[in-house]
Amino acid sequence: MARSRLFQAIAVIALLPAAMTATRADAQANFVLVNQDPAGSGLNDPTPATPTGGNPGRTIGEQRRIAYQYAMDLWGALLSSNVDIRVQASFAPLECGDGGNVLGGATEISSTHDFPNAPKTEVAYPAAMANALAGKDLVPASDDIKTMFNSDLATKRCGNGKEWYYGLHGNAGNKEAPNFLNVIMHEIGHGLGFNGNVGFIRGAPVFFGRNAYNDLAFSRKANAAIGSMSLFWNYSDIDSAVDTPWDIVWTGKRANESARLIAEKRLVLIQDLSGQRIEHFFTKAYFGGDVNEFPEGEVVLVKDAVAEGADPTSYACEGISGKPDIANADALRGKIVLIDRGNDCEFGRKSLNAQRYGAIAVIIANNVAGARPLDTLLPGADGGQVTIPVVGVSQATGATLRAGATPVELRSVARSATLNGMDAQNRIYLYSDPVSQAGSVVSHIDTDMTPNALMEPFETPTLDASLFVDIALDMYQDMGWPTNRNATARLGACDTGIPVIRDVGLIPGANLIAQQRVCRAEAGSSRAKYQQCMNNHALWLHGKGMLTNGEVASVRQCLARQDFAAQQN
Repeated sequence: MARSRLFQAIAVIALLPAAMTATRADAQANFVLVNQDPAGSGLNDPTPATPTGGNPGRTIGEQRRIAYQYAMDLWGALLSSNVDIRVQASFAPLECGDGGNVLGGATEISSTHDFPNAPKTEVAYPAAMANALAGKDLVPASDDIKTMFNSDLATKRCGNGKEWYYGLHGNAGNKEAPNFLNVIMHEIGHGLGFNGNVGFIRGAPVFFGRNAYNDLAFSRKANAAIGSMSLFWNYSDIDSAVDTPWDIVWTGKRANESARLIAEKRLVLIQDLSGQRIEHFFTKAYFGGDVNEFPEGEVVLVKDAVAEGADPTSYACEGISGKPDIANADALRGKIVLIDRGNDCEFGRKSLNAQRYGAIAVIIANNVAGARPLDTLLPGADGGQVTIPVVGVSQATGATLRAGATPVELRSVARSATLNGMDAQNRIYLYSDPVSQAGSVVSHIDTDMTPNALMEPFETPTLDASLFVDIALDMYQDMGWPTNRNATARLGACDTGIPVIRDVGLIPGANLIAQQRVCRAEAGSSRAKYQQCMNNHALWLHGKGMLTNGEVASVRQCLARQDFAAQQN
């Protein structure tokens, strides 16, 4: 099954002149959209559209621009800078294929080091961050961040997938289309400094020296920060680090402490082998029944009907044109069914076939070697009909669970002492993969993190960056970004007292700040319409558990006091 993946391009480092003054605390950052699309396409697409998910745009281009501004306003509320952050944006036909469709890509346009107020010497900082720290635009003739998004998602080249979803308030009823706001937040995040500065040229890794991010990315095998592993480092150590799942970890203290508060304890399948307890790591599918109620039972490997003498397969793709039927259907009833990933068949279809033949649960084994359990098990067209638990495991675990002379019996599901996405020292895993893809390794949080994180390499249905940025801001703060962590949301000149961010990654105040622009545009010159729009949004946030009763009352008090006419000028 193809996955929608996010991409962070290799950054170009420019050593640039320094600046003079410090940034002011709690100065909300102002992001400026630099629209690079020609008339009639991309951000300027005139195709009529119906407002969706709180996005009032009436054309595709307008909805894209509104979502982009919303994302910039969210980041602006969270970060502190006296210097405008200029973000280039455009649509282009990005990579599509068996490895998944690339949704977007981004990079900082330039970096600099050793400027006044730089947190570390001889460490490069991306343009937006360096400007914020210096309090001055170090390269006024240049923009700061470059972003691009896939224009071909719904075309044959990209598998006739779903077009973007442009809602501003999570996924609502959207189940399959990639969420544009989430992807914008993610890609801007790369341009702000979430960039390990690693790429691959003809299979060989290339590092461009120390930067704010890779100074905190640490290879456990090499016992060294990625930033120190330059062109002069032993290539075998670099290859080993980036190609080994769960080797590279984050050493920033703030983010690791926050991750401990939100990361779930790892669920494991328990196998009882002659009185010996064996734990199997797994990941949960984004469809199917509750894995906490994973049943006890015998594991049976599905067997496809293949021609005599042909190699046996276990893909369970029955019902798809040209795919074989299931040969041992009668053996699946009342059993936990093991299925292999692959054969151009969606996970939902595999699982539904097993369910139709009476399976009580499904385990899907990865077909790629390595310690990583199969992740991002998306429903596809059939997953909505699946009601039994579905999980993914590594190729090695799949091999262990294949019935030999004695059938494998699984006893239960339990929580282990370890946390998803973190090592034994409670450090966040950064993404690495045996199939190295330029821009993905190092520069993302590992997909093992649960709940799914904004800066993972794949966009997942559980993300809602309009309300939750998990540990992203903590990681920026570890790097040295000035933030508005202690600020509160203002409606005009009125302070609501609602924090822009609280707990771990919840952003109620930042969301209110971003919503103001949408409500002002919708209201035109009508104060009453603006107040109604903001009041309705505050009630929506309350329904999401993001605002208390008292905070809704505070929003209403500010709306009553707000000088609406001044905001229109």
